[in-house]
Amino acid sequence: MSSLIGLVTASASTIIWQVTGARQRVDQRAEVQAEADAALRAVTNALRNTYRPGSEEQAVFEGFDETLNGRAGDRLRLLSVSRKAIRQGEPESDVYEVEFALASFPDEPLPVLTRRTDPTRDDPADGGGVVDRIASGVVSFDTAYFDGLSWQDEWPESMGRLPVAVRVTAALAPLDQPGKTVAFTRLIYLPHVSDPGPQRGGQS
Repeated sequence: MSSLIGLVTASASTIIWQVTGARQRVDQRAEVQAEADAALRAVTNALRNTYRPGSEEQAVFEGFDETLNGRAGDRLRLLSVSRKAIRQGEPESDVYEVEFALASFPDEPLPVLTRRTDPTRDDPADGGGVVDRIASGVVSFDTAYFDGLSWQDEWPESMGRLPVAVRVTAALAPLDQPGKTVAFTRLIYLPHVSDPGPQRGGQS
């Protein structure tokens, strides 16, 4: 009888352990998905509201092909239109300088996608503004730019114009499984940017 009770107890413990493990995996996937959604939503919103300069004004849009901890750690800087107040009670433009980049923080075990927003238009840009943490556990952030003919790994400001589209890929890892990553990709077409045809703007 005691052996039967022990067998039932062991079986019940195994089932509980399996159910608990499955629940933890579901929670981890949900957390990763939420962070990925936050990252891609922030980048997408900025790109869809990219400031389109006048005929005599050069576009401010730069994509840097960089690395962080041996993985893609690209940086994206652009002017974006928004009415959101960044610094309450201070005069602000509705055209913001926005920069996305990965950064490491002492209180975060994995890199964080950050967004720097500067509501004052400085020429040249001074790198100021407010930095927000957008998503945690982003181990790589990769961007590519479509010039109308092909995809480019970076987009220098010397192009003087906006890309037709931007492909953003963010790879995230659960905090308790930093070696396991899941990649999320989004393709964003910039509004009112026509195909520039054979003009390559100096890109080789």
